[in-house]
Amino acid sequence: MARTIQSALKQMIEENVNMPQDRVKRARISRDWLLERIENFEKNTQYLYFCKKFNLHFGSFARRTKVRPIDDIDIMIGLNGYLLYWYENIDDYKNCSIHLKQDVQDSGLWKDCLNEDKSLNSTKLLNKFKSALTNISHYENADIHRKQQAITLKLSSYEWNFDLVPCFHTTSGIYLIPNGNGKWMKTNPEKDQDLITDVNQKHNGNFLELVRLVKYWNTKAFDRKAKIPSSYLLEVMLTNCYSQKEYFDDVPFEFEQSLCYLKDNIWNTVNDPKDIEGNLNHLNDEEKINLISRINNDLENIENSRGVSKEKEFKYWKEVLGNEFPDYEG
Repeated sequence: MARTIQSALKQMIEENVNMPQDRVKRARISRDWLLERIENFEKNTQYLYFCKKFNLHFGSFARRTKVRPIDDIDIMIGLNGYLLYWYENIDDYKNCSIHLKQDVQDSGLWKDCLNEDKSLNSTKLLNKFKSALTNISHYENADIHRKQQAITLKLSSYEWNFDLVPCFHTTSGIYLIPNGNGKWMKTNPEKDQDLITDVNQKHNGNFLELVRLVKYWNTKAFDRKAKIPSSYLLEVMLTNCYSQKEYFDDVPFEFEQSLCYLKDNIWNTVNDPKDIEGNLNHLNDEEKINLISRINNDLENIENSRGVSKEKEFKYWKEVLGNEFPDYEG
C-alpha cells in the first residue's frame, strides 16, 4: 500500500522496472546452458575455432541495468585466432582487419570465411556460425542481426532471444567484433562493467536501481524524439554523474537530480569510457530540445507535488512516470 512517494516508487520499481528474480535466475541458467552447447563445437572440426576462455557476458542484462521484460541476452563468443593477426585502423575503430598469417599454408576452418586477399570476412564468419547453431537442441531460428554484427538465436524453450557476437581477444586487451560490413571493430565491454560496478559499490548498491528507474522513465516519452534513443548513452551519462557524487540520498531525490543532470549535460560531449568510440552523444538539436522540454515539464510536476495533498502529490508523479505509478492509498 503506497502512502509516500518513496514507497510508491519502491512498489513501481518492483512491479514494473526490476526483472523478477525467478526469471533472472532462469535466464542465467539458460545462458550458461547455451554456452556449454557452443563449447561442444570445439570438438567438431567442421565449424570454427572457438575459445571459451574469451566468452564474455555483456550488455544491460550482464550489467544488471536492464528493465523488464527480459527480451534478449547478449553474449560474446570467443574465437581462437592463433592462425591470424590483425591491423588496427587508428583513424577508424570500426574498420579494422584480420588476416591469415603469411607463414600459414593451410587456412583450416577459416577457409570459407576468407576474402581473396586472405583477410577474414566477418559476414562470412557470421553465416558459418549461424549454420553451426542449427545443431543446438531446442533450436527454433537464427538470423543475422540487422546491424550485421551478431546472430539472434531463438530457442523454443525460452521467451527471450540470445544475441551472439563472435569475437577475438587481442594481446592489447581489445576485443574485435564484426563491424557490419565484412570487417572488424574494436570494443571492450569489460571496462563498461568495471566502471558501473565501481560506481554502484561507491553508492552501497543503490546506483543500478536508479539507472533502471531512469531508463524506465526514458521509455515513457510522449514522443520518440523526446527521449535518449541509446540506453547505453543514458547509462554512461548517469555513471559520469554518480562517479563524481559522494552521497546518495533517497530515490525520489536522486531521480530528480538525475533528470537535472541529463538536462544540463545533454548538449555536451559524452566520451566513451572505453576510450574507443569517442563522443557517444549523437542526438540532433531537435532531439535535445525536445528532451529538455520534457525534462523541464517533469521537473515542474515534481516541484508542484511539494506542499499539496497526498492525492495531488501522487497525481503529479504519475504525470512523470506514467499510469503504472501507484495511486495514493490513504
